[in-house]
Amino acid sequence: MEPILEELIQTGIASLFDPNPIHFTREHEIGIRPLKKILKDNSPHQEMSRELTRNQFLRGCLAATENEKVEHLLVGFGEHHSSTTYITAVMHVAGGPSNVAIPPSIGAAVQDWMIREHYAEVIVFHNHPINILNILFDNSPLASSMDRNTMLMNLLKPEFAFKALMGGGQVRFYLGENHQVRENTQSKQSNKPASVQSESLRWQKA
Repeated sequence: MEPILEELIQTGIASLFDPNPIHFTREHEIGIRPLKKILKDNSPHQEMSRELTRNQFLRGCLAATENEKVEHLLVGFGEHHSSTTYITAVMHVAGGPSNVAIPPSIGAAVQDWMIREHYAEVIVFHNHPINILNILFDNSPLASSMDRNTMLMNLLKPEFAFKALMGGGQVRFYLGENHQVRENTQSKQSNKPASVQSESLRWQKA
């Protein structure tokens, strides 16, 4: 019980640095239909028939996964313009009730996309199915230490951070949980084994 409690405390502290959940509007609902179709078709890679803004993509991701009993990883590839990202392609991976693997193919696709040009940007979304915390506390999305560390170790490269500092595109991470979406901006290194993580992303080796 102690490791689990410690993990919850670390998760709560790290989340204090994350921004508030996104406030979606009717305009963002354009993303719901195409994202639901991606999950329904179980399509691993989909070129979008029309580009979606970042919040349209995230609203679609939330609608498509909020009633799912398993975790999903949805990765949007696009370009950064002004205050948003225009998503033109999506990769999808379905996981289990408490984790979703990041295949090497997605890591490679993110790398290839990010180096193609200065404003290339990637939006990474994954969901947590309804859990006991949601029922007890009606909480905002809480990314676990493993979520944050897995993202940093496998999808973020030093050259991406440098490009973002120079005003270019970046890799941004979002969690959907309890009918909300929140960006994960902080990562705390954790030495705790994966067995104490109740909801997590994990890296899938080739």
